[in-house]
Amino acid sequence: MSKPDLTEFFEKEKRKCKTARLIDKLEKDDQEKVAAALEESSIDSMSIVRFIQKRGLDAKHNVVIKHRKKECMCYDK
Repeated sequence: MSKPDLTEFFEKEKRKCKTARLIDKLEKDDQEKVAAALEESSIDSMSIVRFIQKRGLDAKHNVVIKHRKKECMCYDK
């Protein structure tokens, strides 16, 4: 009798930080805007926080900064 395939148990699900989870909750158009804003150095992080908060989500400045600097769990090795 052969053993069952257990590879699914060893696959790690990619973790997302709070900022990434908030972005996932936004409408598609807003997701694209935030993604572009995160890459645009002339847009300050607080403007991104306010954009997300205006859509009823609880964004925090320090968490957005970590995501923007790629120092969050989204970018863990």
